[in-house]
Amino acid sequence: MDISMLSINERLAKYKLYLDVAQTDEVVKPLLANYGYDGPTVLEGRVLYDTTLDLNQQQDKEYGEKLGATDEQKAARRQAFDEYIELVGLARIVLKRERNLLSQLDLGGEREYSYDKSYMQMLNFYDAALGSQEIQGKLARVNITPERLTAGKALVETMQQKHQSQLKETSESERATYDRDQSQALLDDWMSDFRGVARIALKDHPQYLERLGLVDPS
Repeated sequence: MDISMLSINERLAKYKLYLDVAQTDEVVKPLLANYGYDGPTVLEGRVLYDTTLDLNQQQDKEYGEKLGATDEQKAARRQAFDEYIELVGLARIVLKRERNLLSQLDLGGEREYSYDKSYMQMLNFYDAALGSQEIQGKLARVNITPERLTAGKALVETMQQKHQSQLKETSESERATYDRDQSQALLDDWMSDFRGVARIALKDHPQYLERLGLVDPS
């Protein structure tokens, strides 16, 4: 069996079995010791295993937090964008003959969909509207009040906060994955040597080789 084809969790499960047997079985322990895998050496493998297990659990946690932050960011963006698009539609109607005001509100072209460009477009709209009594007077015709504009800008600010949180969680998830993979590589290498030596050390004890999954059951 090519153990490299197994998932990380499957490999960790097998490695735990190897170490448990190597550290507790009174028949296996001296046989392995004869080939250099005495107590302290096997303990080195246990330390590598425990470290990798901890890092794998940390990676699961960080990845889950990344997914949660991504969902929150998407929901916040949708809420902010939906409100903004409605206001844009109304503003274009009441200001259709006011090219200067439309320009101030950044309503002259298509709406942006990339995050950074969309964020700035929304922010420019709210800042311009909240900073101009003239614009507010025009928008009042369709019941766009300063309070609604303020609430809309708050949605955009929340969207940005969620975006920053999502970037943070993504970075932490990527770092946790890197750390886990580095430790896993060291553990895989240690276990590759262990498996090879164990096959030789236990060749006269096929029941242990079978138990460890190092030979096919008879």
